[in-house]
Amino acid sequence: MELFDKSTIEKEIKELPSGILTIILEAAVSVNITSIAIVGGVVRDLIKKI
Repeated sequence: MELFDKSTIEKEIKELPSGILTIILEAAVSVNITSIAIVGGVVRDLIKKI
């Protein structure tokens, strides 16, 4: 089940590494998390280093 439109988010947030949303979604689904928030600041900076 698609929880959000990854391609739209990837176009709007160009700093996200390619494929990171798929990894985050798969990790969330594997532990039954149904909502995800991508935030700025330190978390964003750590994601950009992947």
